Amino acid sequence: MKLPSKFVLFLSFFVVACKKEKSPNLLLLAGLIPKPYVYEWNLPPGFPTPRVPVNNPITREKVELGRFLFYEKKLSGNNTMSCASCHLQELAFADGKVNPFGITGEFHARNAQALVNVAYNSRQTWVNILFVDLEQQAHGPLFGESPVELGLFITEPEIREKLKQDSIYLEMFKKAFPDSPEPITITNIIRAISSFQRTLISGNSPHDKYIYQGQKDAMSASAKRGFQFFNSEVAECFHCHDGVNFNDSTFHENTSAVIEPLYHNNGLYNIPVTGNPPNNLGLMEVTGNPNHRGGFKTPTLRNLLYTYPYMHDGSMSCDDDKNPLHPLGKANGATNETCARQALGRVLDHYARGGNHSTCVAYSTPGGTKNPSYPCLSNTPQANVDTTLIRAFPMSAQEREDLINFLLSLSDEEFTKDPRFSNPRP
Repeated sequence: MKLPSKFVLFLSFFVVACKKEKSPNLLLLAGLIPKPYVYEWNLPPGFPTPRVPVNNPITREKVELGRFLFYEKKLSGNNTMSCASCHLQELAFADGKVNPFGITGEFHARNAQALVNVAYNSRQTWVNILFVDLEQQAHGPLFGESPVELGLFITEPEIREKLKQDSIYLEMFKKAFPDSPEPITITNIIRAISSFQRTLISGNSPHDKYIYQGQKDAMSASAKRGFQFFNSEVAECFHCHDGVNFNDSTFHENTSAVIEPLYHNNGLYNIPVTGNPPNNLGLMEVTGNPNHRGGFKTPTLRNLLYTYPYMHDGSMSCDDDKNPLHPLGKANGATNETCARQALGRVLDHYARGGNHSTCVAYSTPGGTKNPSYPCLSNTPQANVDTTLIRAFPMSAQEREDLINFLLSLSDEEFTKDPRFSNPRP
């Protein structure tokens, strides 16, 4: 059938406009690009579609390339570490350490966050309000100097030559970025890794099965009671940990308003003059505003069975003999659950007493000797602690146990074994 000349003219104009704007949605409507361009999310029941930057539309080819690059040690200065070195799948993409370190062994003051449902974060990292998306955040571990992480301090041509040593990347970059005259670039490396990270979605925990999949026996009676106490006006945990991702800065494709992340001082320290250790001043480090001292982003509560130690500085953990990642714990037959239960109990005790308001417990090894550099203070909270959220509340032994069982019900074992996220070349 011959199309009317006016329609052909309109279609030609439409095609030029679409290509000029580089809009994949318009091009799809015109039938001018193949359907594989559209990424099939295969989301868990009840989960919204993540929002994706317009300048980095997600595709299968980018995700697969990003998976290879996520595990690629050539993306470090000395070829010894990759993104996966601090984000292990079996630990829900956390690393099980109090503090991570990079290729130089330099101490990092922040605990490595688990890469769980990061596609829903309105900001990345613990305190950097400037990192709106994963593409911006990736520059930190790749090129950051204080502290050094992957230490990729070489030029783009040198990075290109490192990757070209593996012939598989030539074809993968071409498929992922078919319109790029030189597809192996720093920008495209970051776009591919970010695309892969957006697919790290966990939503098949016992809690998800109970809430979203109608499996009424998926959660124990104790965990269900814990869920009620979690959402009660006594514990009030839900004020900071709500929504599908159990934090207070979740956004997605259907979010109409701009979601500004909240940063909280949870009363972990009370140190003379600074209020916080000098290497953990919180949001103040970015803004310079003293009112932001001690403010850290609320993390997700998903997969707590695997993501101990907790808190931004990793200060809430279990004893060594209960930690399966410690030689003593291995010898004692410790499991993830033995460690997570004890560590979560310490977290709950912290909040039930309204924060520590001193460093006697907070800034020392759990159960260990007090840190002499930061002496204990009075129980008067530092000024920046939000006492409307961080305040003492009554909690019985049964309620504590129920809360722990609920928090553990947010863990998704399938996520830690999903072959889509594993090292493609183990």
